[in-house]
Amino acid sequence: MLRELQARNTLDVGLSQETGVPHSSVPRHAAGRAMRFLYNGARGVELINRSATALTAYDLQRSKLLKGRDPNSLSEAQLDAIHERATDYADRIVYRTHGDYSFTNAPDIFKNPIGRVVLQFKKIALIQAELMIETGRRGWEKPKL
Repeated sequence: MLRELQARNTLDVGLSQETGVPHSSVPRHAAGRAMRFLYNGARGVELINRSATALTAYDLQRSKLLKGRDPNSLSEAQLDAIHERATDYADRIVYRTHGDYSFTNAPDIFKNPIGRVVLQFKKIALIQAELMIETGRRGWEKPKL
């Protein structure tokens, strides 16, 4: 399941857009090494967070779809369908809770050179605000029974 989500660019996405090598008086090779070191740390933490969310969502949805049935009693087609639905659910949950940092998903102000520098770490605030607004909106909906 994690390999499938990685192939969909769900687990390890977009951080390279946030961590370009800075243009400064520091020699490029030193700056490049420092940026790679920092990038790999942030990338690793993000990958662990996204993977933990995906695994949890997948397990919860798979259990819900199995409805207490023994997986050994199901056909391979049924198990494949459950796997596909649980993987799709995990993909949606990771996207909803961790967002999409890619350049194409950014507002226009984040795409110009000055905006990219000034607003470099503000995408997370936008993603979290969107999550809180959506969670609040769903909290007021009538429960589906």
